[in-house]
Amino acid sequence: MYVRYDSTEQTKGKVETNEKLQNYKKLFQGFFSQNVREKKTYFSLLEKISNYPKYLWNWNNHDLNNFLLTMKTISPHSINKIVQQVRDLQRYACNKLGMSCQPLQLLYDQLGYIDLEALLEVTISEREYRALRNLLIEQLPDGRESNYRDVVILELAWHLLTTSEIKYLKVSDIKEEDGRIQLNLKNRVVTISDPMVVSDIKKAIGESEYFVPDRSGLGKANKVMRLKDSPYLIRPVETRAGRSETCSNPSDMLRRVFEGLNVEFYGINLAGLTVEAINRSRKIELLKRIDIKVEDIMRMTGRRSDADLYWLKEIAKIIKEMENEKEGIST
Repeated sequence: MYVRYDSTEQTKGKVETNEKLQNYKKLFQGFFSQNVREKKTYFSLLEKISNYPKYLWNWNNHDLNNFLLTMKTISPHSINKIVQQVRDLQRYACNKLGMSCQPLQLLYDQLGYIDLEALLEVTISEREYRALRNLLIEQLPDGRESNYRDVVILELAWHLLTTSEIKYLKVSDIKEEDGRIQLNLKNRVVTISDPMVVSDIKKAIGESEYFVPDRSGLGKANKVMRLKDSPYLIRPVETRAGRSETCSNPSDMLRRVFEGLNVEFYGINLAGLTVEAINRSRKIELLKRIDIKVEDIMRMTGRRSDADLYWLKEIAKIIKEMENEKEGIST
């Protein structure tokens, strides 16, 4: 049983929190100059730390525990990253203040820090995946279907391709044989046999235009933009400024498209559906099955480490139990 720390119980008020943040800013000036690339990330974390009653250099393991339970983390990776950054900041502060401090440690198993509600908001089922696929297809003014580029990003993410693999997948890496498509990736080969996905990939290859509908409600004109000639499957639109043959970040592109759909999916945060979230959703969907093991997912993804899969197996078990309970099935 984990008791979440309620930040509303702070007694020092906003004034003292702001004062604390200002003190942190002064203390960590040197730290930020040493970590320019990650300054924004560290500063964002420091703002959250300033809401905690105790100063960071006085934290113990219980304080770290309480702080983590306010962060709405949805994966061990994000927990590990936050813990490492908190340790970095505390170590720097202690050195500056001439204090000794022991590295902070987690009190519980990482699963205890996962915010299940937040995780479920960015976890989709296969039925929801297919419904989202249909929503991404747009119609050009002449009635032709468009935007299979977005559809294919979703489908490739569901087939466990990473953001980088989707971004750098070339048309020449795609081979069709016997109704299946083979993707020759850098470190692995992925075979797709779903006829719908095979058809969508072929349509994306043949697309030359991208439809940008007006959903602002302000009566702005819809736009039809040309896609760049590029060797890559996921191509950017033509702009005067842009010269790149690849899209900057397919994951962000997909998230923005979902955000702009102006539809509600019950219990799903569409703006949070990144490629990583869809990858994770598919792994959970697979691990809910009795015949799929962690080792099978490792083979599918070409991963040598199972570090991020056993916790998903536990999450899949929890979700399956919730589904069975909803359907009145005893386990």
